[in-house]
Amino acid sequence: MFSFLIYPCFLKDHGGVRSMKKFIEILLLTACFPFSSLSAQPPWEVQSAEAIEGMAKNYHKPVLTLAFGTFTYEYTGLGSAFSRYLEEKFTTILSGSPRVKLFARHAVENMDPEFRQMYRDFFKTTDVDAVLYGRFSREPSGNMRLHLELTSLTTGELLGSAAIFVPASEIPSRISVEPPGFAKAINDRKELENLLATAKGSLMVRAVTDRGAGAVYRDGEYLTIHVFVNQDSYLKVYHVDVNGKTQLIFPNQFYSNNKIKGGAMVTIPDAAYPFKFQLGPPYGAEFIKVVASKRQFADIEKAFSDLPGKAKEAMTRGLTVIPQGSTMGEGGEETAETLLAYTIVQ
Repeated sequence: MFSFLIYPCFLKDHGGVRSMKKFIEILLLTACFPFSSLSAQPPWEVQSAEAIEGMAKNYHKPVLTLAFGTFTYEYTGLGSAFSRYLEEKFTTILSGSPRVKLFARHAVENMDPEFRQMYRDFFKTTDVDAVLYGRFSREPSGNMRLHLELTSLTTGELLGSAAIFVPASEIPSRISVEPPGFAKAINDRKELENLLATAKGSLMVRAVTDRGAGAVYRDGEYLTIHVFVNQDSYLKVYHVDVNGKTQLIFPNQFYSNNKIKGGAMVTIPDAAYPFKFQLGPPYGAEFIKVVASKRQFADIEKAFSDLPGKAKEAMTRGLTVIPQGSTMGEGGEETAETLLAYTIVQ
């Protein structure tokens, strides 16, 4: 609502009523278009807002409640400082949108679409309508190409996608686009993705951080890990830091029972733990490797202690597996695994 204070004594021309009318028109224009809005947003920000609102029109509600997923570099699944920069920019440009309502960022931790099949009822009742994901890459010109996708949480349907080009000149020099230690992180991930040559079965395990898969954390922020299994199983969770040091973080002295009920969620650390995972330098990509087995593991390493050898060797030590090509029998173990990456930036 606008209030106007009009001073007729200032109008000394001979236009009379016409001058008064013109003066009021000028005031109305000033109120509708304040001086602060005259400094135009960069074109890529305007295009982003228009693209997101355009995708939101494909949803059946007049106002779509949106949560941020992750913004990652190319097809690596890894984020960078630019990921957080984008999230903050979108928060600003969408804050006044009549079509899109932003949801609290931390609430996304239990809504990752990877878990839709296991938690279908939850997705149908949550207040969040859709999640915005992004993937960015550097063009030969040095500018950034940003691919956005808006996905419905209730149906998994892709509501729309858009390509936005961000001029390199618009990105602050302090913001790194490539993930720190990029080449090493890619090699480490390839080594850790498939540790077990086991017969395929119906056991499934998934993991996500409180900021989503491929998340980016700043120095001093806290990490929480959520692990889901679809069947009763025994669980091991390993952490691999930037330098390749490996530790078992679950089970541990605070939660020694590693048998998990199917459909249950394990949170590390939860409220029962007397500590939190605070992240800091060295900066770069770190990994969480989760292994689930229908039978108990032959060996349980000491939790929160550096394991000898390279990460792959350290993890596979003590895991009983079924060689490829063999048939799962009564004495065999059905296992499943997943790898989660996140990046720490300054």
